[in-house]
Amino acid sequence: MTSTLNRIIFILGGKGGTGKTLHCRQLYYYLIQAGINCLAYDADVENPEFEDYHTECQHKVKRLNFLKSVEAKTLFSDIDQHKPTVVLIDMPGASGKATREQLQKFGAFDLAKDLGYRITFDTVLNNCYNTINSLRIMMEFCGDQADYVAVRSLMWAQEGLNFSRWEKSEEHKRFLELGGIEIDLPLLELSTFDVMHEEALSFFEKEQLPFGDRILANSFLNLSLPELQKASQYLGLPPSELESTPPKTIKSTSKKKAADPKVEEPSAEVVTSGSK
Repeated sequence: MTSTLNRIIFILGGKGGTGKTLHCRQLYYYLIQAGINCLAYDADVENPEFEDYHTECQHKVKRLNFLKSVEAKTLFSDIDQHKPTVVLIDMPGASGKATREQLQKFGAFDLAKDLGYRITFDTVLNNCYNTINSLRIMMEFCGDQADYVAVRSLMWAQEGLNFSRWEKSEEHKRFLELGGIEIDLPLLELSTFDVMHEEALSFFEKEQLPFGDRILANSFLNLSLPELQKASQYLGLPPSELESTPPKTIKSTSKKKAADPKVEEPSAEVVTSGSK
């Protein structure tokens, strides 16, 4: 288990609906809030929602098809040139096989080490076997050359559903043996999610949301922070900075009109929830 701060983070998940891009958005928000030098990429070129949400804010996300070698080499060139602290990549759903082929072609683990980085595979789980199996294959391929985060999307833990398949699996045991860290992805109220989706608003632009939706977006972010901090060493987040530094006020370049009155910003302190 390595806690090197410089990170290349691949966000993985099953086919649509696991909460993968929502997790990308919350992590990107807090990386920027903590003052981390971060390059963000959307490799899901058929459904580039991560990029779309950040089109009109100042923290752009670059579209890049990592599964094509001509574009994957651009990624590593960008890293070498800009030397960011964290590289965040939203991968297409169910793209594990093609991702592994690219990692092998580029000798990605040795290359990352030479550039001063450690790779993290951050997998958003549903309560089905598909994401568990995908994580198993990735762990078999990478072993201890990488670090692992498993994100339990609480959208999949409603109405009596749970993550018992994951918790009782051999894959879970292997995950823990490799030093993997589990965190939860809180629920974002569906109506608020829909408003942000329809307006293509990032969390940096939440001041443009209607009053009630801003309350719910801020609540989601406050619940997200302590979960992300559990895996801070794998996600490039420095807990001490997040604990002591209040979120920055981000001025959006969007032309959309902001709604008033303002709602209190999410605190950068660790908060606890009575229920999840």
